[in-house]
Amino acid sequence: SPEVKEDQYHTDFPTIYLKNHTIMIPKGEPLRAILSPQLAEMSYMITIFLNNKESSRYINFLFYILILLTFYSLSKEKRYKSTIYAILIFASTPIVIKETSAAYVEFPLILCLLISVIVLCKNKITNKGIFLSGILFGGMLATKLWTIAFFPIPLIYLLIQFKNKRKNELLKSILIFSFFSLIIPSIWYLRS
Repeated sequence: SPEVKEDQYHTDFPTIYLKNHTIMIPKGEPLRAILSPQLAEMSYMITIFLNNKESSRYINFLFYILILLTFYSLSKEKRYKSTIYAILIFASTPIVIKETSAAYVEFPLILCLLISVIVLCKNKITNKGIFLSGILFGGMLATKLWTIAFFPIPLIYLLIQFKNKRKNELLKSILIFSFFSLIIPSIWYLRS
């Protein structure tokens, strides 16, 4: 059943940010969330600013729709006929449906990861694509602390893609991706 109470956990931090104009948690502030990266929670600031915390659920639902549209556009691009079934299975999974009814952060995380992988896996890898993929991957890293475990995966992918290239190109690509992936969540990691 859909939640009927406000989603206090993921709206605490944006409320504190709007009140104090800093991402540092002031002493004595009632915070129910852990001090981990909370970039996705910041997308709820507009509804909190408008004194309508409950509308944060709609922002989360918007991320859900964007994920479905991303999956759909990928299936159109690759022309896989069975992909529509994968989208329908994802969209109708009970846990996914439950996630759409609350102000959680998993959908922004999934969207950043999905677009980052799509950009990185395009046919021709360019520095611009690596840069953009790194920023999106950094957005994912700035959403939840445990996502740092995924950091080696794109680096291994770059190693595989550039195995026949010069070592300078490989090193440059890895450094670009690593720098822009880690610069986005660094403020959250340093704060914690």
